[in-house]
Amino acid sequence: MNTSKQPEENETVLTDEDATKSTTPSTPPGNSAPTDLICSFCDTKLPLDKYKKCNCKTTIYCRNASCQKEHWKVHKTEHRKLCKALNAVKNEGEEEDDTKSGSKNKTSSPSIQASKPIIQKEEKDECPICLGELSTDMSTFVRFTCCGKGLHKHCAKQLQEVKSKNIREYCPLCRTKNPTHKEGVKQLQKWVKKKKAWAQCTLGSFYENGNGVKKDVKRAFNLYTLAADQGDANAQCNLGAMYQNGECTKPDVKRAVELYTLAAEQGHAMAQSNLGVMYEHGQGVDKDEKRAVELYTLAAIGNPSAQFNLGNMYANGQGVDKDENRAVELYTLASEQGDDQAQFNLGVMYANGDGVDQSFTKAREWFTKSASQGDKKAINALKTLDEAEGRTTTPSSYVNSNTIFCSYCNKPEPTNTKFNKCKGCRSVSYCNRECQIKHWKTKPNGHKKQCKKLAAAFKKLNKKKEK
Repeated sequence: MNTSKQPEENETVLTDEDATKSTTPSTPPGNSAPTDLICSFCDTKLPLDKYKKCNCKTTIYCRNASCQKEHWKVHKTEHRKLCKALNAVKNEGEEEDDTKSGSKNKTSSPSIQASKPIIQKEEKDECPICLGELSTDMSTFVRFTCCGKGLHKHCAKQLQEVKSKNIREYCPLCRTKNPTHKEGVKQLQKWVKKKKAWAQCTLGSFYENGNGVKKDVKRAFNLYTLAADQGDANAQCNLGAMYQNGECTKPDVKRAVELYTLAAEQGHAMAQSNLGVMYEHGQGVDKDEKRAVELYTLAAIGNPSAQFNLGNMYANGQGVDKDENRAVELYTLASEQGDDQAQFNLGVMYANGDGVDQSFTKAREWFTKSASQGDKKAINALKTLDEAEGRTTTPSSYVNSNTIFCSYCNKPEPTNTKFNKCKGCRSVSYCNRECQIKHWKTKPNGHKKQCKKLAAAFKKLNKKKEK
């Protein structure tokens, strides 16, 4: 952000008198008196003699006090940071003046060292709203493609809850309007040309998943490689997964372990969890269940897959002493974050009374949540519970009335994907192509005979509705 760097270049620029002067050689272009001043909140043009300036000397407001009050909600943290930087620069300037005047003060050498911590704080990737340090895991924060700054997710949520559109729809740092997805891709491409690792990794994920661009896994692989060479933990983790699964390259488990290790050393939770899986199963490394438990424990803070894996280790006594109570705690944490496998395992724990009091009601509740995401084990477990309890209900007992089922295998439609409908009658749905072919050829009452009849019946109904 330009306004945070300009005060360090020239301290005299920040006085109110210099703002009204015409251009002078010593004043940088960013802080010279412009022909038209603009309010930092309402974006209205201001005359040179009618404006207010914040004490940090970087933002300008119109005479309306409400503009300054509304903008203060976003500007206050940046304001404090700028004031600290200004004070540090002033102190350093005073010490330099003392050395130039010929005084034999021994504070000259410490004055040079005092400037280093300020530079380090600016180089650190931190949230500009709460000033908290951002994690290396890209999934924990939001990145602005306009200026490249990141915000914690809870800070970004607070920003979206602000009533004023002038704050909500604009970047809180560079005041650029929030771009559309296409505009964001163009902005990312500019940062990629500047060889920014975070931009290379983000654009690589877009190409890998086809998010707003044409899916191109090879290009994603190349972008991840460029970012990983610069030490980006997210790119190292994603590239490790591509080597492990053999995407755009031959499967190389040892190379995947190397990349996971580099990212895990930077505190990347998903990389720690993936590396734990490699140690648990002995893929690319010697099997070491104790080391796997250590990695799962590091990643278990907020990572549902690590919580699930660590829960399995405690439930089976792998690498640690068997502790079913601890396993239930970990399964619960992962289940509350929507992990379908953890929900199924937690249902099993309640059904068998392992680590908790036996409760078929609780077991049914967690089986239901897992089944709604398409987990086949949970669907079968619910059928077993129905038989044990003497129920004659169908899968509608664990899904709502709006749930769509596969017309062949009776699998419920997951929340994150949609089933394909028959193109002829548009009245039946299938979870995959195999089910559709099997249902079409089933004898004696396959869908092949019913499709034309259903299509004709729907046409008649539509004509009656139109009349």
